[in-house]
Amino acid sequence: MRTCKTCGETKPLEGFNVIRRKGVKTYYYNSCKTCRNKEVKQKRLEKHAAEEDDAVWPEYGAMTAASLHEYIRAAHDACPILGLGLWTDDTPQRMGAW
Repeated sequence: MRTCKTCGETKPLEGFNVIRRKGVKTYYYNSCKTCRNKEVKQKRLEKHAAEEDDAVWPEYGAMTAASLHEYIRAAHDACPILGLGLWTDDTPQRMGAW
């Protein structure tokens, strides 16, 4: 039996993840599997959110995912079928000029 340092519940050793090292005795994490899974899931969500905030195309002026979605939304607001707002600027653009 072992007590989880996070939730304080006493559980059998099967309720804790094992740390295995070659030639060394078996160790267990201080947090139970349930608490550890919650911690890992939260860290993954935070990491994913941080990655979304990073630039989508840093070599093209560091456009973030949010600003990209704003540009696309504005284009579809101009014409929901064709998205003409992208191509109705006063300045003509050639292919490959961007």
